[in-house]
Amino acid sequence: MDDSNLDAPSPRRRRSLRRALHVETEVTSELWDGAVQLVATDLSLDGLWLESDLPLEVGSDLSVSLLLPQMALTLPFQARARVAHVGLLRRRTDDRRRAGMGLCFLGMTADQRERLAHALIGLPPAQA
Repeated sequence: MDDSNLDAPSPRRRRSLRRALHVETEVTSELWDGAVQLVATDLSLDGLWLESDLPLEVGSDLSVSLLLPQMALTLPFQARARVAHVGLLRRRTDDRRRAGMGLCFLGMTADQRERLAHALIGLPPAQA
């Protein structure tokens, strides 16, 4: 099976800078019986990458909830999202990328974008 269309998009297609982090994220989908804990490893104003050995299909909608570093003592950041791309496990051992799914945020309010923009300040850029 050719999974070349499932790889993460190239940086030139991104709308905003990705920032590196490592944050437990509660994810819910109507395809699952309950909430699942996954790790977000990069975040931008437009979406995030979740590590998952069993990612959902492209186009699947879900909800995410995470405590962002600058917001650790406040309410979690919550948003609706859609799976935009999937990265599968590779057989090569030299490939650093982990399996998972790239999500794009859906219908964020101005307040959500402002909170997220504030939380991204000071986080290092994600590695390509």
